[in-house]
Amino acid sequence: VPIAVPTITMGREADNTLSIPEAAVSRHHARFERRDDGHTWVVDAPSMNGTFVNGRRVIEQSLVAHDVLRIGDTLFRYVDKGIYGYGAYRIDGGVVRQARPFKHDVEQPFLIGGYQIDAVLDMIVKVAKTPISVVVTGESGTGKELVAREIHRRSRRADQVMVAVDLGAVAESLFESELFGHLKGAFTDARADRVGAFELADGGTLFMDEIGTMPHEQQAKLLRVLQTGELQRVGQSRTRKVDVRVLSATNTDIPRAAEEGRFREDLLFRLNTVEIHLPPLRERREDVAPLAMLFLDRTATQYRKHLTGFDPEAMKAMLAYPWPGNIRELEHTVERAVLLAQGTTIAAEDLALRGRVPAAVSMEEMSLEDAEQLLIRKALARFDGNVSRAAEALGLSRSALYRRLERYGL
Repeated sequence: VPIAVPTITMGREADNTLSIPEAAVSRHHARFERRDDGHTWVVDAPSMNGTFVNGRRVIEQSLVAHDVLRIGDTLFRYVDKGIYGYGAYRIDGGVVRQARPFKHDVEQPFLIGGYQIDAVLDMIVKVAKTPISVVVTGESGTGKELVAREIHRRSRRADQVMVAVDLGAVAESLFESELFGHLKGAFTDARADRVGAFELADGGTLFMDEIGTMPHEQQAKLLRVLQTGELQRVGQSRTRKVDVRVLSATNTDIPRAAEEGRFREDLLFRLNTVEIHLPPLRERREDVAPLAMLFLDRTATQYRKHLTGFDPEAMKAMLAYPWPGNIRELEHTVERAVLLAQGTTIAAEDLALRGRVPAAVSMEEMSLEDAEQLLIRKALARFDGNVSRAAEALGLSRSALYRRLERYGL
């Protein structure tokens, strides 16, 4: 619905700018207003059942990009620029109209959604068959490795191996050994020769996840290999030639890190020929319903449970929830709900989302696990998703924090 006039009215009656013929919608329910401050406001008329923004009932509120509005049982997502024919879904997740206007031969089923995922898929198609380096950016849990695997699958190296390395989980002392390999006896505990990730990926693709966690002193060694295509195993003087396409991913702001001197600018230019950004799930809530149904169908089949969908309150709860852990958190939430569900549909209480909203709960009332999740979320938000800095603030090693992120589905 383009907001092209100062006021747009919404309600059940036909004389509204936008007529919503639902019993839960009042005759004149709410209106959008473009005000002199340049912002768009939603104002309750007032209505019988209320107007909700991101799950909270409001009298009037200024809207920001990606806010979710509920008028009766109809939900809208506010975007501040651009117009797109979104998909339409019933509140139980059933598809009325597909969101994607184009057909993409996508192997990864998690890469589904509306116009933002279309833009990602179109970029994948453009860069896949080229030799250029690609950085996939986005918060934890958005599916960065899936994008890398889709690029490899479409590339001219698809018949060769793709090797994935999580640099965030590699100890600094083992960085060179992990990427370049080592000879027996090169250091303590080097009991046998080891082939590094670059050699394993020779002829294929190397995917380096969490490049933002790479120690500064190791960045020069990686840059040299990327520039020359040559490496030396730890403890060996002989140079080996490798032919590798490099894809990388990060949840940190690498350009800012380069400006602050924490990441080499020349390495950034070498890695970041093209950037593909994956938006967080809270900025693409129109995709929650199809993703949730995908996870429901897959998990119900796995556990041999007969479930037909989500009841309306469950779907409303999922659409209002901000999903700080993104798609990974949604997947784990649906899996747990499938196990807990007693009927043929998943109820709101099966999702247990209310217990994850910390604003109304004091630390003293939380369990140890809930408190730990809250502190981890706050640390990640404070450092813009930088796992290394969050781990340091929490007094944890990177690997310890990664284990907790995996445990909690964050």
